[in-house]
Amino acid sequence: KDYSTQYELDVDINKTILKLVEKNNYVLLVEQMPTFPFSVIDQYYAGVEWGEPILRNYDEWKNNERRLYIQRIYNKINHPNVIKLSTEKIFCDSFVKDECVGAFDDMIYFYDSNHISIDGAELVGDEIFKEIDKVFSE
Repeated sequence: KDYSTQYELDVDINKTILKLVEKNNYVLLVEQMPTFPFSVIDQYYAGVEWGEPILRNYDEWKNNERRLYIQRIYNKINHPNVIKLSTEKIFCDSFVKDECVGAFDDMIYFYDSNHISIDGAELVGDEIFKEIDKVFSE
């Protein structure tokens, strides 16, 4: 399936990023967030007990056709000043083996099917700051 009906995403994204790094700038590319086939927070309203983890099978998400399409675009972006941050490593196969977490214990990381919450943003933000620190410590 072609997800780039309006744009040539594989060309446009790469061109944009290469333009941004032209003058020795750095680009931090935050890769795709896991998506869920449901609203994470609504699972608690639907009967999941508060604090129980809200999960999605990691392999199911990893092999999702749209995710693979976007990942192929990201994989083509290669430049020493482009830093790729994998949110997959934050949310998938980390809290629970073979699962992506939308919520865990009393933390809700996604408030719907694909947007991170404040708790999720804090995890991603911590990793962004680590990557920025690496750039400035070189």
